[in-house]
Amino acid sequence: MRVIQLREAGHAVVSLTMQEARHLQQTGAMTCSPGSVPGYFEVQVKNVCGIISAGSIVVEIAPKLAVGELMWLVTYASTGVRLDEDTIKAAPTRLADALAEVFLLMVEEPIRQGVLRGYWQHSGTSSVLRGRLQVSEQLAHHYDRLFPFEVSYSEFGMDIAENQILRAASLKLLRSVSDPSVAHNEELKHRLRRVLRYLADVRDLPEGAARPHWQRSAQNERFWCGIEFAELVLDGSGLSAVNGTRQSVGFIITLWKVFEAAVARALQESGSAWTVSAQKQFRLIQNRSDPLIRPDLVVESKGRVVAVADTKYKAPQFISSDLFQLFTYAQYLHLRRSHVIYAAPLKPAQELRIGQTGVSVIAHGLDLSRPSHTFLEQMQEIADVVTQDALRIEAPVQAPVTVTTTSV
Repeated sequence: MRVIQLREAGHAVVSLTMQEARHLQQTGAMTCSPGSVPGYFEVQVKNVCGIISAGSIVVEIAPKLAVGELMWLVTYASTGVRLDEDTIKAAPTRLADALAEVFLLMVEEPIRQGVLRGYWQHSGTSSVLRGRLQVSEQLAHHYDRLFPFEVSYSEFGMDIAENQILRAASLKLLRSVSDPSVAHNEELKHRLRRVLRYLADVRDLPEGAARPHWQRSAQNERFWCGIEFAELVLDGSGLSAVNGTRQSVGFIITLWKVFEAAVARALQESGSAWTVSAQKQFRLIQNRSDPLIRPDLVVESKGRVVAVADTKYKAPQFISSDLFQLFTYAQYLHLRRSHVIYAAPLKPAQELRIGQTGVSVIAHGLDLSRPSHTFLEQMQEIADVVTQDALRIEAPVQAPVTVTTTSV
């Protein structure tokens, strides 16, 4: 199997078959255009990293950030856990290995204390009447017969949503951990298999099935972080199962989603007097379901929007479309300022005044190349500016601006 090494947001000329190029294109992680030489393709990687297996090739996309620093950001964004410096420094250099290491860090100890058990709903065909008879299913499958019965009933055991998620993530990571010649890698495989042995009585999720729903409770509290990280491994905030056919398998981390989730969490943790919502939608035209505006982050206090912000996983670029978008947010929500947070250094924050409108866009920067523990320090400085808007609003409460259409 051929291994192709690429880099986040990088460009390369790669030897590919047409089928391999099509599979890679279907993942959404990159674009593949025919090159000037037959059999070679111009590959442009998006702001993603991860591993993709397509036919006879394996594509490894390395992140711009050091793997340990990226793991800190991914873990904090998805679970709120802050990895310590020793864990960051000891992180494997390969992304798949690092993900497996963090997952095991969150799961091994809780699962040693005991596998979760609970009630789960079972539906199926039975030779005896048990639980509730599914009348519609009975009529559909056995219209002219008394039995077998189509029933549903509750069972108590390990086969619950939480364990199904943990098992599915363990299997995905086990498949992704590669290079068997590396001793540390073999240790990771052994630890993942040990977790799977604990979950041996849990059913595998069907191919392409939706991830089961679970809820936090006192019973599963010790597994919260592990389950949330497992969701991220499967399809959660930032880490997505690769789209396409069965020949294209693996996972990718979408960096802008991770960045947005980390900023939202840090902004929420910076104070308890407000609520931060991500991707909240507002109807632009009355009595119409579209068009909508959807800021990345909305800060509310006492039921009123007091600040709005977008996150940009790129260097500061004050392009007109971004500024117009931020100006629209401020006007719609009756705010004097809107904010944009870039994933690059920008010191000090810059105020961009939009003509004579009285609206300003405040541009902030987060230097992700600095040690990971400084992320929260930088975010606190930004939060202090963003949440000042709640104190600066002096105008009476008004309804959001809307556009009404009328017939002429």
